[in-house]
Amino acid sequence: MTATFTRKPPVRLTYCDGQVIVTPADQDIFFISAEKAIEACKNAIGHEERIKRYTDEVILPLKQFCEFNSEKILSCYLATPESSVLPVYVVGVCEQYDFELASILSALVGRFEENGWAVQVSQLPKCNQEELVGFFNLENALVIYG
Repeated sequence: MTATFTRKPPVRLTYCDGQVIVTPADQDIFFISAEKAIEACKNAIGHEERIKRYTDEVILPLKQFCEFNSEKILSCYLATPESSVLPVYVVGVCEQYDFELASILSALVGRFEENGWAVQVSQLPKCNQEELVGFFNLENALVIYG
């Protein structure tokens, strides 16, 4: 048994003197289609803007911070967030807790908060990549520095 489908005719638009005119019979279809197209464009533009903002306001400043403080930082990772807070892991050059680095990291968090980003920075002791799995999932993290 074959099913038959009735195809709706395309929406007819009339272009006259710089204005688009939609016939009343096609108005509902046109507005639904237009709203979906507009929403898709908004989402695409919004997505690109969000990525640019994330790169410009989180990734690049974090990398620059690590480069500037390279005498205290071995590596830095941005793990996959499980909430609206971005988890950042900074591996120090010392095996013990570095209070000076903690102070610098605290100031960094404050700068992110000023820009509207919720960031949690954890200082990790000097360790190799195999030991990092005890702190976060390395496979789902961005290497920011190191």
